[in-house]
Amino acid sequence: MAHSKAPQVRGRPPLRFSQSELISAGCLDSTATRPSDLDDVIRLITRLENPDNLQDQYRGRPPLRFLQSELISAGCLDSTVTRPSDLDNMIHPIFRLENFDIPQDQYQALAPALRLASLLIINEHCIDWWASIYTGRLAIVQAPVWTGQWTAFRRYNVLFSAKYITRGLITATKKALLDLANNISFRFKLVPDPRRSKFGSQRRSKKNGRQKIKLSKGFQDFIESGSIANASLSQQLRFFFFFAINAVHEVAHAFYDSRKDESKTASDPHFLPEMEAGILDPEIGACWERCVFGGRIQPNVAGPDKAKSAESCFYGLRRFQGAGDEDNVGAIPMVYICSMMLKSRWDMVKKRGICELNCPEPTVYAMNAEVEL
Repeated sequence: MAHSKAPQVRGRPPLRFSQSELISAGCLDSTATRPSDLDDVIRLITRLENPDNLQDQYRGRPPLRFLQSELISAGCLDSTVTRPSDLDNMIHPIFRLENFDIPQDQYQALAPALRLASLLIINEHCIDWWASIYTGRLAIVQAPVWTGQWTAFRRYNVLFSAKYITRGLITATKKALLDLANNISFRFKLVPDPRRSKFGSQRRSKKNGRQKIKLSKGFQDFIESGSIANASLSQQLRFFFFFAINAVHEVAHAFYDSRKDESKTASDPHFLPEMEAGILDPEIGACWERCVFGGRIQPNVAGPDKAKSAESCFYGLRRFQGAGDEDNVGAIPMVYICSMMLKSRWDMVKKRGICELNCPEPTVYAMNAEVEL
C-alpha cells in the first residue's frame, strides 16, 4: 500500500498511488473549491460582485503609454533569436481554403497562422477546454447584486464544466468541430478603425444556420499589399500569432453557438472555473484566451506611426490582465511569440501540458496600448 507521507518512507517510495490516498489528500476532488449546487454558485457570485473585494492589482498607476525605447529594450519588438516558423501540422478543416473568400496565394501566405490556429484547437492538451464548453451543463442562476444594498437580483447564465473529460467527450467534441467545419465561413469585411480594437465578429445566419465570421479587412490588406513580404521576420511572426488568436477567438464563439441543447441562451455564459478564480466576464472568446495564455492578448492599436494599422502588429502585442480590464496592460516579449510558431514549443506542450502555452509575466506595463517615441 502507498504511504501518505512519501518523504518519511525509507528507501524507494511505493510503486504506485492508491486511489484512496489520492482522495484523502484532496488530489482528485475538492468540495472546498468546487461549488456543488446552485446555492454555492449564488454565494460565489455575491462574493465576486461585492465592491469591497475589488482591489487594485498594482501599487500606484503605471505610465499612460508605452515608450518605443522601452519596448525595444524589453525585447517586445524584435528578437535576436527569431527563427521562421517550422510548424508543419495539418490545418484543421475549419480553416480550409473553401471556407475563406480569398485567392489561394493569400491563403498560402496565411498558412503558418492557420497551422497555429489548428494546434490551439485540436492539440491534446488544448481540446479539453473545447470539450468543456460544448458538453458542460448550463444553468440559470439568480443572485443578488450590489446597488447600494443587496436588494436587486440578476440572472446569470452559468456553464458548469464536465467533472471529468473522458475519451467519449473528446471524441464527441472532435466530431462537433468537424461538423462546424462544414458550416462556417470567414470573410474579410470589417473596416479597420483605430478608435476600437475589434478585429473579428461572429453570428449565425438566420436563413441557413451557417456560422459567419467576419475578420478585419486590415488582415487581408497586409497580405494583399505585399507588406507582409517586406516586413521583418519578427513582424511577420507577430502577425501570424495575432491572426491565429483572433480566428480561434471567433471560432470559440461559433462553437459554443453550435450547441444544440435547449438550455443555451443567446448571450455567452459565465464559465464556472473562471468564476472560481475570481473572474466575472461572460465572454467565451476571452475565456479561451485566459485558459490558454493566462490573459487576453491584443495588438498595440496606436503606435507613433499612425499609418500603421493594428492588424499588422507593427508595435508588438500586449496582454490584458485579470478579467480583461484594459487598464494596466503588459507588453509580450517577442521570444515567447517566436516560440509559439516552433515545433519545439509544441513538443514541450506534449510533455508538460498546456501550462507551456502560458504567456510569461510582462516586465513593461502601461495604462493603454499607445506607443510614443
